[in-house]
Amino acid sequence: IKGGIDSFAFKLSLDTFVREAVQNINDARVDLNNPAEAQFILEDFSGKNLDELLNLIGWRNGLEDHLKGVADGKSHQKDSAQKALDAVAAKSVRVLTIVDSGTCGLTGEETGDSGNFAMLCRNVLVTDEESKAVRGGSFGIGKSVLWSFSSASTFAPPSL
Repeated sequence: IKGGIDSFAFKLSLDTFVREAVQNINDARVDLNNPAEAQFILEDFSGKNLDELLNLIGWRNGLEDHLKGVADGKSHQKDSAQKALDAVAAKSVRVLTIVDSGTCGLTGEETGDSGNFAMLCRNVLVTDEESKAVRGGSFGIGKSVLWSFSSASTFAPPSL
């Protein structure tokens, strides 16, 4: 998603990042009469934790090679990709985890066309008709802010 036209829809600032993350969480509230909660956890991963993270995001199963290709290319994302590669090479990766509660979660199949997972992680310029009336945004453009702040443009769903 990073690099698409939707990436340029917002000014990239911490305020915008938090607003869009919280709006996505608010859109997934279980009970519209009760608030959802969000927790932002910033950590530096190294050692065993870094190895587990790299396995989770498929680093050695294509992501590393993909980022090397981007870093070696002419894309406007080359510096960001190189930053991700350098962090892994230095064996220290900063990770922001956003944990929410009071929400319905990332429903739907990973490869399906509907559900919250597809709306957050894959669909662009598509609004889920079922919940369109209660959402704060439309078309899935706000999620581009999340990808834009990631050097590797990755998303790792919570492990069950």
